[in-house]
Amino acid sequence: MNYEFRRKKIIKKLKRKGIDSFLTREQVNVHYLCPSFKGESVILVTKDITFLLVDSRYTQQAKFEIADEKGIELVEMRKPFLKSLLKLFAKTGVKNTAFEVEHTTYDFFETLKKNCRGIKLEPTKGWVENLRIIKDDEEVKNIRRACNIIDRAMTTLIKNIKWGKMSELDLANELEYGLKKEGSEQLPFYPIIASGSRTSFPHAHSTNELLREGELVIIDCGASCQGYGSDLTRTIGKNIMDAKKKETYNLVLKVQETAIKNVKPGVKTSDLCKLVREMFWEKDVAQFFIHGLGHGVGLNIHEAPSLSSHGSVNLKEGMVITIEPGIYIPNKYGVRIEDTVLVTSKGYEVLTGLYKNCWQASS
Repeated sequence: MNYEFRRKKIIKKLKRKGIDSFLTREQVNVHYLCPSFKGESVILVTKDITFLLVDSRYTQQAKFEIADEKGIELVEMRKPFLKSLLKLFAKTGVKNTAFEVEHTTYDFFETLKKNCRGIKLEPTKGWVENLRIIKDDEEVKNIRRACNIIDRAMTTLIKNIKWGKMSELDLANELEYGLKKEGSEQLPFYPIIASGSRTSFPHAHSTNELLREGELVIIDCGASCQGYGSDLTRTIGKNIMDAKKKETYNLVLKVQETAIKNVKPGVKTSDLCKLVREMFWEKDVAQFFIHGLGHGVGLNIHEAPSLSSHGSVNLKEGMVITIEPGIYIPNKYGVRIEDTVLVTSKGYEVLTGLYKNCWQASS
């Protein structure tokens, strides 16, 4: 597939702002602009052509993988890197270049400033990230596959839990193996498994603590396909007798389902967050909801848009987000339920969907 259409969006921005070129070394953004190439590289987008800069380790691979790409030229970098870059600037007549402030170290900036004399450095932010917010059909297809991988792995995992014999680490390792066995590439993050009172830690590290009947267990995991991630959290258990735990679980489930049902183009993320907090306030537990409602999912497991009380964006068709309310009562227990959701033209589609009530089914 040719991805020139993505690079043309950057070219339009260059022309609109009167800048000659755009430089990115951020590998996620490089991958977005040229998904055909799977190795490490640097991209320089000019108004006429895009250059893919690789070192000698990747030259043959790049020649093979970008053979069908239009509007892109391969350049083998020689050490030092800046020497190759300066040659490109001279060759193309570049007088200024945009660089990503959020992905540029101070040291590299100072090196650029020192060596690229005569080249004006234009700081930019979010040029590629803002394009990545709306997923095209191929991206949605990859995220959907990553979600299906989670569903299959969770199906096997839930069936094979040995209560009282398996530890959090045992379950995390089983889940990691299961996700990869079902086809996941490198996991977006190591599975989060927390049980008992440790479920009140939103991002707990797994331990040798055994999974015990009557205690809640939080399972948070992700898978990836062609670099695109998926994210899911389930709270499970067996023989849950504590009425408060059941009440909290059912509340979080109701809140999550209500938030998802309100997902559609034009809705403000801040309004979704307000809706959730109001539902928790009604039950006097809002103080135990200590993180945002969700986040975008794509080449990064956490990317724009952010669903929190800090800032707001209007949802648009093609966005992929998580909806993950949670309640965390210190030293007692926590409950989180999370799904990956696609914003469609008319509303939403939940891309993850198994075991929404699995702790009740096994109790």
